[in-house]
Amino acid sequence: MAIMRGVCEHTEGKHLTVNAFNAALRLQRAFDGKFVDDIPAFAVLGARVEVPDLEALRGARRFTGTVGPTTLALTFDGDTRLSGSLVPALDREYSVEGEGYWRPVF
Repeated sequence: MAIMRGVCEHTEGKHLTVNAFNAALRLQRAFDGKFVDDIPAFAVLGARVEVPDLEALRGARRFTGTVGPTTLALTFDGDTRLSGSLVPALDREYSVEGEGYWRPVF
């Protein structure tokens, strides 16, 4: 299992972005996706991405999970987990789902 750290943002509409880094391996991956439903804006600084192997961070992926009130917990295709503390805290917990695309960053 590989661990990466990064930033996760949901600023407006349904768009979700993740930028994850592993300094020891000199790797960076980015995710661009969309939630199915609207939820309030948030950011996660110092997000933790747990992957079985780095190939899991490539290509189209679906995600499910929860957002709020203070934490984010998403699972991508059952094997990759994204978690962290929300800034700002939300009014309640939202069950979420969506899809997007992981890609390498050079």
